[in-house]
Amino acid sequence: KNCVVVNRSSSASTNAAINISNYNASSVNYNPDNLTIDNCTLTSVTGTASAGFHVANSGTPTVGMTALTVRGNAIAGNLRGIFVSYTYDANMYDNTITVAATGATTNITSYGITVQTNFATTGVFNIYNNKLTSLTTNCTTAGASNGIMGIDNQNTTAHTVNIYNNFIGGFGLTGAANNARIYGIRTTSTSTT
Repeated sequence: KNCVVVNRSSSASTNAAINISNYNASSVNYNPDNLTIDNCTLTSVTGTASAGFHVANSGTPTVGMTALTVRGNAIAGNLRGIFVSYTYDANMYDNTITVAATGATTNITSYGITVQTNFATTGVFNIYNNKLTSLTTNCTTAGASNGIMGIDNQNTTAHTVNIYNNFIGGFGLTGAANNARIYGIRTTSTSTT
């Protein structure tokens, strides 16, 4: 709560102001459940694969995180604002998010908020009252695999993903490609949205 975290890594590998790992070692799951990120400033804009807040995996976890809340934060990322995977449920609300993908994003899509690679277990994701005010990409390769999305849901059954009362704007293409995909909200896979 009330932290200012600035990630200055210039790496092209995944990095973040806050990086959480759902960890599995020797077939034992280590889950950082009941995590709340509240009223923080998270900045990670120098690495081409950087995110403001990132939840992923180490090893192959068989159990998802639960009770994740990301609320009231100012988040700036180069590739992603909020990235959540390997999680059963989450609440993400009242955040202000900017993404300015400055690297050559060949075959990569940038996201304001994305939920994906989550287990096929019952859970609810609530994404609401967020302000995505600037979403730009330096897309240099044309095609449907490149671009930027405001909110992206790739969750599977049996998740429910509620997306409402969000402001999504400030889209921009700064690279040479002029036919990159730009989505305000995209939902795919089999979750109920």
